Amino acid sequence: MTHNPEGTRPQSKYAIPLQGGIQTTIPKPSKSHELGNVRFSFKFYNHKHDTSEKATFNNKYPKELLCKLKEIEAWSVEQFVQCKDNTYRIHPIEWGIVAYTGFGLKPEYDENAWQFSIKGNKYGRVHGFFIENIFHVVWLDPEHKVYPGQ
Repeated sequence: MTHNPEGTRPQSKYAIPLQGGIQTTIPKPSKSHELGNVRFSFKFYNHKHDTSEKATFNNKYPKELLCKLKEIEAWSVEQFVQCKDNTYRIHPIEWGIVAYTGFGLKPEYDENAWQFSIKGNKYGRVHGFFIENIFHVVWLDPEHKVYPGQ
C-alpha cells in the first residue's frame, strides 16, 4: 500500500486508475465470457484421499495439469461432454466398475461425475463433477487408482 500524495487514504497497488479518482474494486468479467465455458474449482478437492495423499507426482505434473485446465477452459460444457478424442479420455465415472463407490459428498455430485486425462496415461486423471459450467475437481489421480489397470 502506498499513501495518496494528499495523505487522505492509502491506495492499493492493484487499484485501477480512472479519470478523476481511483476505482477501488476490480470490474466483474463480462457475461459473454462466462456463458457456457468450462471453469474449474478446487472447492471440493480432497488432498487426503488415497488417490493423492501418498501418490508420487512427477515434477512436471503441475505444469501439465495447469496447461490441460487452461486448454479445457476454452471449451463449452457441451464440447467437454461430447469430446471423443482418446487423448483426453473424457467420460462419466462408472461407479460400479471403479475402486470407489463415490466421492463421499452429496449423491447428486456422484451422478454428475466425470474424469479426464491430463496427458494420455503419463500424468493420470482428474476426477470431479459439474455444477452448471463449473467442474469441481475432487481427486487428482496420477497413479490411476480410481480405474486400476487402465
